[in-house]
Amino acid sequence: MDVPIVTPPLAVICSGDSTTFTATSLLGTASTYNWYDSLINGNLLFTGDTFNTGAINNAGATDATRMYYVELTDTSGCKSLRTLATVIIRPALDVPIVTPPLAVICSGDSTTFTATSLLGTASTFNWYDSLINGNLLFTGDTFNTGAINNTSTLDATRMYYVELTDTSGCKSLRTLATVIIRPALDLPIVTPPTPICSGDSALLAGNSLLGTAATYNWYDAIINGNLLFTGDTFNTGVLYISRTYFVELVDTSGCRSLRTPILVTVLLNADQPTASAEKSVICVGTLTRIFASSLIDSVYNWYTTEQGGLPIFTGDTFTTPLLTATTTYFIEGVNLLGCKTYRTPISIITIADDTLQAPNVAIASRTTSSATIFWQAIPLATSYRVSTDNGMTWIAPSSGNVGLEHTYNRSSSDKAEISFLVQAQTDATCVDQSMAISKPLLVVFEANELQVFYNAFSPNGDGINDTWLLTDGLENYPDNNVMIFDRWGKEIFNQTGYTATNNNKVFTGSNLDDGTYFYVLKIPSISFEKSGYVMIVR
Repeated sequence: MDVPIVTPPLAVICSGDSTTFTATSLLGTASTYNWYDSLINGNLLFTGDTFNTGAINNAGATDATRMYYVELTDTSGCKSLRTLATVIIRPALDVPIVTPPLAVICSGDSTTFTATSLLGTASTFNWYDSLINGNLLFTGDTFNTGAINNTSTLDATRMYYVELTDTSGCKSLRTLATVIIRPALDLPIVTPPTPICSGDSALLAGNSLLGTAATYNWYDAIINGNLLFTGDTFNTGVLYISRTYFVELVDTSGCRSLRTPILVTVLLNADQPTASAEKSVICVGTLTRIFASSLIDSVYNWYTTEQGGLPIFTGDTFTTPLLTATTTYFIEGVNLLGCKTYRTPISIITIADDTLQAPNVAIASRTTSSATIFWQAIPLATSYRVSTDNGMTWIAPSSGNVGLEHTYNRSSSDKAEISFLVQAQTDATCVDQSMAISKPLLVVFEANELQVFYNAFSPNGDGINDTWLLTDGLENYPDNNVMIFDRWGKEIFNQTGYTATNNNKVFTGSNLDDGTYFYVLKIPSISFEKSGYVMIVR
């Protein structure tokens, strides 16, 4: 009788796995296959053409061998010789070592596990969410769990499993890696602060169900940012604009809550008031009124001190008492929200009978068309005025009524010299100001711009320098007069309103010989006169 044919004759498996052998023969299905654990006699393990060995473990350090035998029995009960089926079982792999085996994290954090084994780098680590089967989460020796949230009020547990796979594909048992997740912390509670005025500070108080066991950290950003303060009560310091702060809670295990935002609203102060006195200089024993105003509607408080103290008056117009000495008052504005400004000072000068001094006037700058004069401030003077017609009329200085300089712009028809007078004035009736007029200051306007720059021209009809340009800026003085003489003193040209822009009023010399001629330039409006020579060169 033919011996059975076994497929495969040899199987290699991993420890803990099984394998299947299939027997066939020429007798076909009329035969029966019996599987034994020995070549002769032995134990009958299975009857049928397909035999599964079941799981076979190898606890040794080297390959192990397991042998099975199958015989064929025909319908008459005759048996064949037995055919060998061999199984080689790889040694069992050491289970991976996980570091750390247990990790404790805060809700929303992640942790990392590292797997190692005696097989070294020739092995591969696979991470699962179940001890058997389950989902493959990651392949590699270092596994990060990713952020894990715990929405309950108690610790939560998350378990991961790692197995080792060698180069032949054999797998170890799985090693457990456990994560304990602390409950998420409640957001800190902060009572919204009352709006503050610009220049004030706010006090923010943190609160939570954890009580004093918690720590509060205050930041300037919702994520990361700068740590501003640690403690349950935070002082913002002086603020001038609205600002948002963020506070987080940290428990004794180091877990952090999400950050709670707190907006501190800063109200604009009243517009800084300005103050003006009816009379800023008064006589001893008299009084005056002081007026306060600002762009924003305000209530005005009047003080005798720059800081502290109680108001001596509230209102926009303050009447001083009879004053016997120079006194400074301070005005603060308070808007409808109660925010206050800094205090604005104003001084009322008191004087006894006195005489106002006369200003000492000097020239600051001068050109052909303008002049600026200046003077030093006069004690007790509250304003000044200027005259250019020997006191017949007076005007305020160009820099303002209380300015200390005046600029005069002359026209071409004005004189070449102007006499200035400056008078100091005061509000105090007890001061004699009749003598407070400066000595006349005579200003003669310069004419440096009217230097003659062109002393030659060539009237040859080539369109270049055919006429005498004489000087720049002459058109600004329409009363100018130009006379030209030959070397014997005979006048050969005389023109009023000489200008290079009008060909009818220029010296061409077209009918004259080459040579040197002489000119006289006069400008009556600025008392200007100049003579010299001009050459005709063809």
